[in-house]
Amino acid sequence: MAADEIKEYGGWITTICLLIGAAVRAWIDLAKKKTETDGKIKLKKEEVAKLGRDEIMTQYNELQKEFKLVMGQLEEIQTQMIEIRSAFDVLMPFLEKAVTDNTELKNAMNKAVSKLKLNNA
Repeated sequence: MAADEIKEYGGWITTICLLIGAAVRAWIDLAKKKTETDGKIKLKKEEVAKLGRDEIMTQYNELQKEFKLVMGQLEEIQTQMIEIRSAFDVLMPFLEKAVTDNTELKNAMNKAVSKLKLNNA
């Protein structure tokens, strides 16, 4: 091989090597970017999932508080109903004695008491 041929082939070989190097470098950069992007996407998905779990827990805790409040109110109503029933039981003999003279009031009283007893049964 002559010196001119070596220079000619050397230029082509250098160009080919540079192209291969650039292609490998581009592939490495692309793989690195893909890895970074995949990592960012995964972190974003985990963050969204965590926010979803936090929101669910917040709503659950709020519902628990409201449930406890409603249960307290129901217990208070039950206590009041027991007091009303006790007061009604005390007043009932007086009402019966008061309506003995008037048959219309007595019939109305009996109907009301029978309805109360049916509703409580």
